[in-house]
Amino acid sequence: MTDERNNDILPVKISGITGPVTGWLDGHTILLGLFANPIRHSVSPTMHNNAMAKLGLNGAYLCFEIGPDRIEDAVKALRTLDMRGANVSMPNKQAIIPYLDKLDPLSFKEFAQAKPDQSLQESYQQYLLRGGFPFALQLPDDESFRDYIDGVVNTVLVKDVLARKDKSDSTLVRRLAAFLTDTAGSLTSPKKIADTLTSMGEKTTPNTVASYLELLENAFLFYRCDRFDICRKKYLSINPKYYPVDISLRRALVGQKRPNKGSRLETIVYQELRRRGYEIYVGVMQQTEVDFVVVKDGRREYYQVSLSLDDEQIYQREVRSLRLIDDNYPKIILTEDPGHFDDQGISQVNIIDWLMGEGI
Repeated sequence: MTDERNNDILPVKISGITGPVTGWLDGHTILLGLFANPIRHSVSPTMHNNAMAKLGLNGAYLCFEIGPDRIEDAVKALRTLDMRGANVSMPNKQAIIPYLDKLDPLSFKEFAQAKPDQSLQESYQQYLLRGGFPFALQLPDDESFRDYIDGVVNTVLVKDVLARKDKSDSTLVRRLAAFLTDTAGSLTSPKKIADTLTSMGEKTTPNTVASYLELLENAFLFYRCDRFDICRKKYLSINPKYYPVDISLRRALVGQKRPNKGSRLETIVYQELRRRGYEIYVGVMQQTEVDFVVVKDGRREYYQVSLSLDDEQIYQREVRSLRLIDDNYPKIILTEDPGHFDDQGISQVNIIDWLMGEGI
């Protein structure tokens, strides 16, 4: 028997629908779900089924009471039943990792391929604003997108962070997540964060901050990037950087605050390097910094990230640390400037070309 479904959730027009669709199931319905335990308190079906009804999408979102001991079978069932996808909640988030093909929002290349009628530049600008959460591709307007991202962040913070800590503080953890998002790409520490939050009226301690940082990492909302001393070939475990899993988190956590475009670009590069399977570190070179030192299969590469190199002072600043490195591994500066150039072994590559797998 031929499966007549294609790989898209097709819009279905039903006149008179103003609320949730019930009994709307047929041979073309796409199945999605939630794997969690306990499950009966979840509002995810209400949120997702209402969203699909509002958008006219032929899909159904169901709850499945699954614990870590059954997660392998649940993943097999997901594939056997040709489900479009499923959310997982703690404690399943860590248990499911060995059974996943990959663990990421959409890369820019995947995002652009989903929008073949747009130019790469148009897709890039949209990606900077909306990030790579797959469902966001189908949202028709900014309000729907904002509501969706708010829902994603609130669900993760409540279910995967606050629920995992006794005497949790919802205001503190949200301000911490907002701080990490707003300062992505900056060196920090639990003490620095605690001092900053306390000065903002949210009194806390370094130990409390450290415990929440670990929970945010375990929930895959943020990734920690430790430092590496290039001269001494020594790994440094203090003053790391943190990057959000997707740049769209800024919309939910920081709102309309003017974005730091350099930080946003650095986050995109970090997540793309992680997708490509690199170990990633912040490079320390004498008194200078290399944005990323990456290692894969015993091969090292060095990356600097800059919005533009048109200003000669900025260019000299970016190449200075790379020129101090005395080895023959690739040294690359990623920028929004067009073109591909080489200056004494230091490559300058356009960010869109690099994200599409071109230019190097």
